[in-house]
Amino acid sequence: MKNLIVKTYILCILSFQALFSYAQYQITGIVADAGSKEKLEFANVKLLTTDSVFVKGTTTKQDGNFMIAYLPQGNFILVASCMGYSDSYLNVSGLNANLDVETISIKPNAITLNTITVQASQITTKDDRQLIYPTTMQKKAANNGLILLRNLQLPGIDINPIKRTIESFQDGNVAIYLNGISGSIDEINALTPDEIIRIEYYDTPGMKYKGAAAVIDFITKQRISGGNVSAYLQNALSDAVVSYNALSTKYNYKKSEFGFISSWSRSKLFWTHENDDAFVFPDKIIARTETGDPAKYLDDKVNLAFIYSLRDADKYIFNIKLRNNFTDIPNNFMDRTGVIYYSDSNDPLFLSEHSTERINSPAIDIYYQQNLKNKQILIVNLVGTHINTRTSRSYMEKSEQQLLSNIYSQIEGKKNSVIAEGIYEKQYDKGKLTGGIKHFQSYTENKYAGNVTSVVDLDFAETYAYLEYRMNRKKFNYTFGLGGTRTFNQQKEESSVRYIFRPKIGITYTIAKNFNIKYEANIVNHSPALSDLNGIEQAIDSFQIKRGNPDLYTTPSYNNKITLFFSKGIWTTNLISGYNYANQPIMESVLFENDKFIKMAENQKNSHRFNVNLGLKIRPVNYITLSLSPGVWHYISNGKNYSHTYTNWHLNASLLANYKNWSFYTDVRTRRNILSGEEINYGERLHTTSIMYNANQWSLSLGMINPFTKEYSQYSRNLSTLTPSYTKVASNNLGQVALLNFSWNLNWGVKYDPGKKRIENDDMDTGIMSGKGEKKIGF
Repeated sequence: MKNLIVKTYILCILSFQALFSYAQYQITGIVADAGSKEKLEFANVKLLTTDSVFVKGTTTKQDGNFMIAYLPQGNFILVASCMGYSDSYLNVSGLNANLDVETISIKPNAITLNTITVQASQITTKDDRQLIYPTTMQKKAANNGLILLRNLQLPGIDINPIKRTIESFQDGNVAIYLNGISGSIDEINALTPDEIIRIEYYDTPGMKYKGAAAVIDFITKQRISGGNVSAYLQNALSDAVVSYNALSTKYNYKKSEFGFISSWSRSKLFWTHENDDAFVFPDKIIARTETGDPAKYLDDKVNLAFIYSLRDADKYIFNIKLRNNFTDIPNNFMDRTGVIYYSDSNDPLFLSEHSTERINSPAIDIYYQQNLKNKQILIVNLVGTHINTRTSRSYMEKSEQQLLSNIYSQIEGKKNSVIAEGIYEKQYDKGKLTGGIKHFQSYTENKYAGNVTSVVDLDFAETYAYLEYRMNRKKFNYTFGLGGTRTFNQQKEESSVRYIFRPKIGITYTIAKNFNIKYEANIVNHSPALSDLNGIEQAIDSFQIKRGNPDLYTTPSYNNKITLFFSKGIWTTNLISGYNYANQPIMESVLFENDKFIKMAENQKNSHRFNVNLGLKIRPVNYITLSLSPGVWHYISNGKNYSHTYTNWHLNASLLANYKNWSFYTDVRTRRNILSGEEINYGERLHTTSIMYNANQWSLSLGMINPFTKEYSQYSRNLSTLTPSYTKVASNNLGQVALLNFSWNLNWGVKYDPGKKRIENDDMDTGIMSGKGEKKIGF
């Protein structure tokens, strides 16, 4: 009995010690004005990990005091902030007892020049990202998350609020996140500026992002009770229809959040097509000139998403998303009617082309994140998608007497895909290890009817595995990564397997606070589009045929990028230079067979791209921000039987002005042209301007697209020696178009900082090859 009592006593002592060694420490202190020594009430105090992940936070009391309790051992960063002051950072190394930091002095973030206030920088740089805290002015000049992102004028990022797109000047996509959770444009549109704490901009993303050119993560406050209802309406005040209308709501109860997001966008415009083509036969050249009449383009998109999230930010996150994207295009962008003239005939021919497309895509996205002991995280993500597609195309050429060409095709496509991914992360004192594996599997069935009748079944799979380590040594940050991709595709009895080795190296040198230089080199893979793998031929017109190529294979692309960043006071400068070499890239070839010109994708020799982009942002006074972003791109395209070079200079410029609840924004962009294979696609020349009044719960803005021109146009030029061509597509509906925007938002409840989901997966490739002329221009 005595031994039992002794053992029980020892066990209780050990349990008591273990309990208090786990999480019984606190940090206390005072936040005060550095100049006046005044103690600040309602200042924010946050405790972050050394990787800037939120741990706990609080606000100061009336006497400036704060306390953050129940903390585990470890290394942390203590951040004190207050509106109108610069953030103050304090390293907390090896916390193993209660800590009193005494007084944290923070400085006003403005310098007074007579009666004008100059606001200081709101950017904090990390080795892999920039933490950007929107100013009050930038928030007041926005009525949703996308417009706020536009106001931030991020270097190397192009925001088009009309098309609602986010693009990078580099090779690759821009991955969008919301508190680390993979997000969509609709979800970003549903955000109100006031709930956004900061935006994390990864200009050199890690290997888990699988080749993304940039990552933008919106970090927001989230409610633990109550909810939100918001609406956003954008409509044109003209004969043209350029509309986007969205409604969203969410409700929070304890650790659960229920959300619903819906949007409907419509474009109804009239486009005029003009084409000059030449067909070089072995014994003759036939030129063709097309003069078009205005043709209707109509596009409806309806997106729905139901989201449920259960989270304990310190332990786990469970997130499930059910979404459905529906697109109906009864009149395609390439629809046209007009008159064509051939050089070997004096008689005109009448041309008509009409295409339709309908896509329905339901999907389920399940995500789970478990925070383990010793700063470890395990993430699992599973996404299932079904894409049902139905397209049709008719093309006719006729004289006054007879029908000379009549092409019709109808395609019904079904695609089922699964994406499964697992990620492991381990945080060390001066580094982080990340490893993961991601598998994509799809099964596609396309039924072709019309002039060509066939059924094509295609199986495609891609597996990507990687291991990456980031480490910090004084002013240097290093990144080392090893990865690989395996791709597989099969049609009938034919199959192909390809392996790509994908290493990565990066180094960042911090010269001073908010002044650094980065170098990054990596290898990414480019897989063929499923539509190009179809072994089908489809007629384009009387002379041309579009042919699929089942022999296409995945190829590597070698990227190098140097970034110089500097921010001080009213100035922010970003210089990005890059070089990309693609080995055996997939680009178009033109062949001549049986008096027809065959267009098909092939693995060509190589391509090179050099680019330099300079981002300059200045805030001369607190009410005005000016941004200039000039750039130059030089392309070299080497095919099996061609070689082309092209250089394009480009400029984006914007101005944001703000006074009380009023704001004015204007931007202008020149064409950013791209050479791919033998085709130069001339981007859009766009000018937008708007004025907005922003109240507490609603906003109203009036804007205009291209206020100084009546015509909006896009161009493409094909440099082929067999089928050179020039195409212009123009519309008078997108010149001097007034847009009216109204937003309304109702909030209730308390907010808190959430945990993070860290990956993004989706599948939007339908896998259908169309006989349309595949111009890289469109709306």
